[in-house]
Amino acid sequence: MKIWRIGALGACTLFALHGCVTNNPSRGIADDGTSAQRIVFPAISHDPALRKPGRAVVREKLGLIRTGMHKDQVVALLGTPQFDEGIAGVREWDYRLDFKSGGGLTTCQYKLLFDADYRVGSMRWLPADCGVFLE
Repeated sequence: MKIWRIGALGACTLFALHGCVTNNPSRGIADDGTSAQRIVFPAISHDPALRKPGRAVVREKLGLIRTGMHKDQVVALLGTPQFDEGIAGVREWDYRLDFKSGGGLTTCQYKLLFDADYRVGSMRWLPADCGVFLE
């Protein structure tokens, strides 16, 4: 009976941790986090009922993100990533950011690629011209 309980506990633990394991949609991220064979941004629903709101970020905080920063430092500035990246072994984080522009909102996606030590190796934007909001 004890063996069954241990097995059941182990199975439940694995199931619970499933969302915490690696989920890197991009492929071939370099050890230094500067490039990938294929960059994949998460899909954003265009259906207003399913669309997650973007995060309003203080531009000054976003401008402080630098290569070499550890994940903890990124969280202190931007908060946790908004998509289902997981925790363990994750080498990329994605954020959906809304910027006020021209009387409306511009939605941008911001991806951080991490090196093998989980420090920021590079940052990417979708669309690519969203970096203009940091100027």
